[in-house]
Amino acid sequence: MIEFEFVPFHTVSNEIVALSGDHMDELEEPKDHEEIGIDWDYYLYASQLGKCWGQIARKDRKIIAYSFYTIDSNPNYKKYNEAQAVATYVSKKHRGKLIVELLQKATDALKNIGVNKISMSVKDRRIGRLLSMCGYEQTSVKWSIYNG
Repeated sequence: MIEFEFVPFHTVSNEIVALSGDHMDELEEPKDHEEIGIDWDYYLYASQLGKCWGQIARKDRKIIAYSFYTIDSNPNYKKYNEAQAVATYVSKKHRGKLIVELLQKATDALKNIGVNKISMSVKDRRIGRLLSMCGYEQTSVKWSIYNG
């Protein structure tokens, strides 16, 4: 049986750090990403301030999926309390409908704590199609330059 929880990051950080290797191994080619160097202290601090939350799924007490968000007001649009997805992952053998349920539960939980806009940046169009099934819509296009 799969159980869901909406939790502050710091309460499950050790488990997430342990899973992060599997998650990083699945990212696209390294040339498409900056060198990954996660500032775990940043997320721990944000979580202790109430600004980093995540929806997790467990099976047999082990985390098999997660979606974490940083939460803050938007200074350009004061009416929004905005959540930005920072990491979403589902273990390979549990993929499928679980991701849709995970994101729907995250959306509901974020709404319950006052979040009224959720954003997620993705590099893979297939993920964008999945997000549209969960009610997301493409609202912008991100352009980047690596300057040094």
